[in-house]
Amino acid sequence: LVPVQFARLLELAEQDPDAAERLRAIDGVLVGGQAVTLEVRRRAHALGVRLRRSYGMTETAGGCVYDGVEIGDTRVRIRAGEVQLAGPSLALGYIGDPVLTAEKFAEEVGRDGVPTRWYRTGDAGELLGGMLTVTGRLDRVLVSGGVNVSLDEIERIAREHAGWDSAVAVRVPDAEWGERPGLVVEIADSAGAARADFDAIRAVIRERLGAAAAPEWSTEIDRMPRLPGGKPDLRAIDEWIGRLRASFAETRAAGSAAAHSQEDDA
Repeated sequence: LVPVQFARLLELAEQDPDAAERLRAIDGVLVGGQAVTLEVRRRAHALGVRLRRSYGMTETAGGCVYDGVEIGDTRVRIRAGEVQLAGPSLALGYIGDPVLTAEKFAEEVGRDGVPTRWYRTGDAGELLGGMLTVTGRLDRVLVSGGVNVSLDEIERIAREHAGWDSAVAVRVPDAEWGERPGLVVEIADSAGAARADFDAIRAVIRERLGAAAAPEWSTEIDRMPRLPGGKPDLRAIDEWIGRLRASFAETRAAGSAAAHSQEDDA
């Protein structure tokens, strides 16, 4: 499953004891495609559901790291903050695109003289005690006032709070700081739990990630655009934010024009 599917199963299990019993009977629920928030992991633990986190991608034929540990002959390393993978599950490259293949796949000869092919995932991560923790995408970083800010880290903290499981961090241009982060979240179900206060979440993000990471605003969307696999459709969200900002600018311009017209009449 992807995290949004797993979260919906947990919601059902929390409301329906029979569903919870059936979910607990499964040997392991494999979840991948996106980071699993701490809050979702806590809910799964409280229900007794055996969650198994999977990490991998199309280029690795799916999951090749489970719960932070490589499976089979898979190898993991971190270079310049990027997660890189090696092993027999790697693709040979991209059909008809040798330039992208050369960019994403690298071959290095080890001390034993044996060459190893590494795949550059584009994911940021770290190895702690030999276990992989993926912290986000390297291309999901904005620069605000000269400070690098990870949108994925902002999302991770926001999603730890009640009612913010669907939160997506976005970047918007700012005349003073260059870029600033904001949060988009699905409108809460009226039958769902109360949503944590935005100002409280902003304060936690500021404390843990610094002032530059504190989101300036949050806005609700009726239904979060998603890709077929369940991940948020970041391009569609950015386009929606662009239309929203253009609408606000048009409204402000119309208000300003009306005010000037009244002054002229006076």
